Amino acid sequence: MKFINIRELSKSPSKYIKNANEEGDVIITRNGLPYAIISRIDGSELEDYVLAKHFDLER
Repeated sequence: MKFINIRELSKSPSKYIKNANEEGDVIITRNGLPYAIISRIDGSELEDYVLAKHFDLER
């Protein structure tokens, strides 16, 4: 897991996407606080992820 700020991400986003794919999640911070996550996901996990985050959706 790696922590970066938004400025670092804006300079080379593909570097951090590759990092998430190879080394694990990348936590993006804003003003020193966690703000977002870049995380690897494959097609078989996508439906479960969406349903877990959006309870109002039906299968």
